[in-house]
Amino acid sequence: MDRKDFLKACGYACLSGVAISTMFTSCNTVSNLDVEPQNSTISINEKEFEIVKKGVTSFRKYVLIHTTSLPFPICLKKNESDYSAMLLKCTHQGAELQVFGERMVCPAHGSEFNLDGQVVEGPALDALQTFSTEVKNGQILITIL
Repeated sequence: MDRKDFLKACGYACLSGVAISTMFTSCNTVSNLDVEPQNSTISINEKEFEIVKKGVTSFRKYVLIHTTSLPFPICLKKNESDYSAMLLKCTHQGAELQVFGERMVCPAHGSEFNLDGQVVEGPALDALQTFSTEVKNGQILITIL
């Protein structure tokens, strides 16, 4: 195989890998919510995490929250017994992060964060900004001060 054919084959393999990973990621139901805060608090119903298909209930790992009060979305993650909220702003140079499965990825320079907001791959060095959360009467309250 000559160099040109090798590079062509590698290119097709890479594109196939991207296409397959995109298909698997897109099978996961992501909920995008547009919510405006009241007195610096965003309120989300816990039922936003439920997925009911054919009478079977499962739960989303996270929902994405968009608000005009913040320049970037918030990723609200469901933990075992509580919730955590992170601003989807890369700590390297401030680009908006994209969520893919278990990772939040910066399209600008490739930094990756896990769903806890910790750096997995640089160049970012700092964890994501987080917000205080609490649950009251089936509502998840996120304080965005």
